[in-house]
Amino acid sequence: MNTITMEDTLEALKFNRYEIDVPEDIRVRAERSVQRMIEIG
Repeated sequence: MNTITMEDTLEALKFNRYEIDVPEDIRVRAERSVQRMIEIG
């Protein structure tokens, strides 16, 4: 198993190298969780 490094992450973000598909129901639940975290501060 490969280790993900900060350099690998930075490179992937710079060049939009990977696309991740998330099912809609999971996206909605995740968005609600993030919104609650933001509201709590």
